Amino acid sequence: MKNFINSLQTVPGHYCRQDSKKMYLEQRFQKKQDLYETYLNLAEKSGVRIVPLEKFYKIFKTMNIR
Repeated sequence: MKNFINSLQTVPGHYCRQDSKKMYLEQRFQKKQDLYETYLNLAEKSGVRIVPLEKFYKIFKTMNIR
């Protein structure tokens, strides 16, 4: 799951670049659910164990991506 998140294209925040190290996901992920569905599709194709939704969000929150 972390490999999936780390593989996503990110950009620095537009308004607070100098004040924050947070990175933001590309526009195609409008909702968290969009991100999780993309993860599910890739995990199923790769045959890796799927992380449940709640755990996915919990881990995602600990990363410096919004």
